[in-house]
Amino acid sequence: MKQSPISLTDLIKGSY
Repeated sequence: MKQSPISLTDLIKGSY
């Protein structure tokens, strides 16, 4: 994975 933990969390949070 890349250095974008915020992006992943943001996507998951936005999806839910």
